[in-house]
Amino acid sequence: MKIIDAHLGDRLCQTQQAQVGTSTAPAATRAKGKGQELTAEELDEQLNKLKEQELRYKAMRQALCDRLIMMKPLRQEPRPVQ
Repeated sequence: MKIIDAHLGDRLCQTQQAQVGTSTAPAATRAKGKGQELTAEELDEQLNKLKEQELRYKAMRQALCDRLIMMKPLRQEPRPVQ
């Protein structure tokens, strides 16, 4: 669970940085071809992919939380002594 949270945090930071720096000038990237610059369209595509991935991680995290809740036994109120 901590790994997913950390990964989500990293992706959120990347998404925010990409949104701040969206200009018409090409930007350098750490993609496969080091030193290549991306156009605004390619940056938008990467941003969309990151947003989709973030949504998938959030859904996966929620599913894990739901399963954890289902696995925990419900607390039963103590029966009154007669």
